[in-house]
Amino acid sequence: MQKSFALRAKRVIKRVTSLGVGIGMLTASLGGALAADPTLADFPSPFTGSDGIIVIGSSADSAAAADIALGLPKTTITSDGKIEGGITADVPLGLGISNSTSVGFDWEVGHNQVSSFLKGKINFQSSDYDAHDEVVLSRNTPNVATSLSSRTALQQDYEDNVFLEVGTRGSVGYYYVFDDGINISKATSAKPLEIKFLGKTLKITDVSTSDTTKFTAYITNQYFMNVGDTVTIEGKKVKLENVGSTGALLVSVDGVIDTIASSSDKVINGIEVANDQTFYDANDKNQRAATLFIGKNALNTYKDGDAFIGENENDPQWVWDTASLAESSSTSVTQGAPGNISVSGPRLGLLNDFLRQSASQNPAGVGECIDLPNKYASICLDGLTVPATDYLTMTIELAENEPTSRSGQAFGGDAQNTIKFTAAGDQRFIIKANSLTEDFNSTVDRKTSKIWIAAKNVTLEQNYAVYYFDADKSPTMQFAGVIGLFAGHDLLPGGGYSDILGEGKIFEISYGSTKENNVNVTLGNDGTSVNTTLFIRLQQNADSSTAMDTNADIIRINVSVASEGGNFSSIGATKSREEAGELVWGPLNTTGVSSVVSIGDKGVNLRTRYGTIIKDPKANGASDKVVVAIPSDIVKAKVSIKGVAVSSPSAGGTSSNTMNADQITDLTQYNAILVGGPCANSHTAKIMGSSTAWPDCANGFTQGEAMLALKANGSKWALVVAGYSADDTRRAAIALKSYSVDGAGKPIFLTGTSKTVKGTSLEVSGLTVV
Repeated sequence: MQKSFALRAKRVIKRVTSLGVGIGMLTASLGGALAADPTLADFPSPFTGSDGIIVIGSSADSAAAADIALGLPKTTITSDGKIEGGITADVPLGLGISNSTSVGFDWEVGHNQVSSFLKGKINFQSSDYDAHDEVVLSRNTPNVATSLSSRTALQQDYEDNVFLEVGTRGSVGYYYVFDDGINISKATSAKPLEIKFLGKTLKITDVSTSDTTKFTAYITNQYFMNVGDTVTIEGKKVKLENVGSTGALLVSVDGVIDTIASSSDKVINGIEVANDQTFYDANDKNQRAATLFIGKNALNTYKDGDAFIGENENDPQWVWDTASLAESSSTSVTQGAPGNISVSGPRLGLLNDFLRQSASQNPAGVGECIDLPNKYASICLDGLTVPATDYLTMTIELAENEPTSRSGQAFGGDAQNTIKFTAAGDQRFIIKANSLTEDFNSTVDRKTSKIWIAAKNVTLEQNYAVYYFDADKSPTMQFAGVIGLFAGHDLLPGGGYSDILGEGKIFEISYGSTKENNVNVTLGNDGTSVNTTLFIRLQQNADSSTAMDTNADIIRINVSVASEGGNFSSIGATKSREEAGELVWGPLNTTGVSSVVSIGDKGVNLRTRYGTIIKDPKANGASDKVVVAIPSDIVKAKVSIKGVAVSSPSAGGTSSNTMNADQITDLTQYNAILVGGPCANSHTAKIMGSSTAWPDCANGFTQGEAMLALKANGSKWALVVAGYSADDTRRAAIALKSYSVDGAGKPIFLTGTSKTVKGTSLEVSGLTVV
């Protein structure tokens, strides 16, 4: 049995934090919700959630643990409207994704929101510390932007698309937070601080005494490898050739062989390999193994503001944010004024050092993400809340020589120039009761999809008549009422008159959930004494002030009339010509339009904050028309924050959620795979109700055999992988790693709650599962 294995040589599996990713990152799409009593046929569930761990009782079973880890599926994150292991929010266009707690995300995103983020305990120099990691967001950026709501004014190249802009360096942060007081500067090569940082092992061996933002560390993938194992790094095959009795390694990189002394590192054929720990068996080469850090820069020194690992030194996308690494305290992250992230205590994190606020800077579009290094987390623009098919096209145009007199009104004309509004479908426009003057049927809403406005031709008054189409009445052009822009005149001292500013609502849009006051159309003027320029305003409003401020989204069409109170002559100042100022967009203040963007000469589709698409203003303006596509509801961006897999090594690497038995005080917190029998693993003994003392701990085990047994573990589950010897345990692990599935995706040989694995070799072909 394994009674002496725990004492053999140097322990190959060191204390590894429970704050890893590995199998814990696997999503519910792999794990799924299980029945109350799962069976082995459900494998790899329930061990693929954030609470899934592998527990080793003896270093002799490290190879078996590695086999199990490598047999688990790689992490996948899906986003089909329902996200596994992450959070989503519908963010109004033009707002930051962390604008407030009622719109978008909270500014701190941790394990409670994204299950693959870390939360738990680490062990440093024989003491345990609570810790977690989190993504921190500025309040106003990243923000959802359109061509008309970008942080940098008009972005014509955005056209009618939507993007995730990043307008400030340092607005996206990632931090490893020490919830308990700790002094990182106590770390040494012999007693390092080892944590999981962005999904990779960060092993800090030194903190500078002169600059407490500077530290030395290994930060790359950590691999447990048996002699003969190979991993592929940067396209090169790294093979552990042998382990020496003094702890030295023989390693080859794409055929180039070199030795690495104990606790040293060396660059071999362009790949740095660090010798972390070794296991040596004088009699059996197959029992020799090592833990290595492998990468381009396995060991390096970093300080605040340095380019993060793998970044271009001259133009980094992400930089270190470090400070107070010698301070004995916990870490506190707070949000100050908008855009400010404040960290006190030991600060170990990184910040974005890029801007994405114009088309040339490539902001993330629909289906794209802002990825943190290692793709440990991603902020993604998954789509829009209104599909492209749910838009109402409305045309506003100069319609000449319209016979408004057919309505039966004396002030109508046989050939009047009008502004005509048309839309596809029926009853898309609603002229509200009591909204117009001289309305002889003022108690009834008029519903139509075609409206005209024309001059009433009353001296000294700029009043305009409103007509609408009604197929059920004769004549089909019906009079609705009058918009009185000048309600009267004020007598000025010394004589003369001052005209009063006027504006009147013509109608509301009714399309899907866009109704009532969401989009309404008004006619107005600027109040000059002789006014030959009017405006048509499309006022767009959200149902909630948290989605969009009132008067924040106005389309204004400037139209000309022949004389005060006269016929319309053109859209813009000149007929049949596109002009920048004939169509403007911008927010309103109480006295008129402010901060407007002139768009009448733009030859692309543009999008407003409500989501309305203004179609090719230049081409349509040349024909004295404006064409807009109005969504069936206010458009919001579907944004997600999710964990993204850090892939398992192709061979020889244990799961980052592999822990020693003595690290676990309460096994019932986990869905645990227990590697090793009762003699080697105290948690196996407890689950099986067995003694840990020899020879009683060997009861029920037979030479050449091992068990796979699913056991209840409080409200969770444990899978015992144990044999009489280390080789027997590894045979069970290899069987578990090598399972194949049937057409329904179920493991073929795994049924029921227990299996026995027999064999005399470590080859799959030599194993029997009964």
